[in-house]
Amino acid sequence: MNGRTLVAAAGLAACLAAAAGAEQAGRGGSIEHIGVVVRDVDASAAAYAALAGTPAPVITEGAEAGEAVRTARIRLANVDIELIQPAGAGGGAFRTYLDTRGQGVQHLALRSGGSGEQVDMTASLGLMVDLVGPGTDAAPDPSARAGGDLDHPACITHVGIAVRDMAASRAALAALTGMEPTPVREFQAARGRAVYSVFRFDNVSVELLQQVDGQLGTYTDFLDRYGQRAHHLGVHFRGGGGTLDMAQQNARITRHGGLLAADGGGHQYYDLWPRLGLHVETLPPGTNDTVYPHPHAEP
Repeated sequence: MNGRTLVAAAGLAACLAAAAGAEQAGRGGSIEHIGVVVRDVDASAAAYAALAGTPAPVITEGAEAGEAVRTARIRLANVDIELIQPAGAGGGAFRTYLDTRGQGVQHLALRSGGSGEQVDMTASLGLMVDLVGPGTDAAPDPSARAGGDLDHPACITHVGIAVRDMAASRAALAALTGMEPTPVREFQAARGRAVYSVFRFDNVSVELLQQVDGQLGTYTDFLDRYGQRAHHLGVHFRGGGGTLDMAQQNARITRHGGLLAADGGGHQYYDLWPRLGLHVETLPPGTNDTVYPHPHAEP
């Protein structure tokens, strides 16, 4: 993210659309990393690594976009999570985010052939989008072996974003990426009816969520508390016997400090905000591959 240039979303639609190509309808390249601003990178890195079954990352100190930061990269099976702790007292973007919004997903980095441009999508998604080039780091390895009780490091299946205006947010992300999302579908949330639509990138999906017709419920509660932003990560855990079922997923997350925040029957949200800066969703194993297809290797 060093040397980023902030640009308007409309001016980059053509760039991203071209980069997406036409290899598969509805797909628009890959997400290089998910950027999460945290208060204590040492504690958050240890928590992410333990939950995902990866080695504890190295903490580095440096500057990003001219701001002093401490960072860590959690390398998962299909995407990286970058943890960013503002280290200075100045008014940089990360410090401002932490002071005004608390911990959470501050940006998504898309492989687009870009050279560090940053698109402000806060009005439609509650986050920034970084456009990065091919990169020189080794790509995540879906067949990598994990430590502990997981056979492979966890996969991130999707980033779930609570939005205030589904039509506007969906149109903005479609215009930026040149992608065709899934149709808007209604479902029973833990509280109230809601709608969702999914953008299926090559490695991780982005899901938009909104309560139906302004009803009170799971996502309006979240919006009232945190504002429009990333609500949760979907995680695919794989143990010695294959993909963990919901009971096993829930038990694992609970062991790592998660508190049940919402139970929708077919999906559950666990609150890991103090440790991770978001919720984690558990789903039946088949849903991860059918709704949020992602690369992974079975044990």
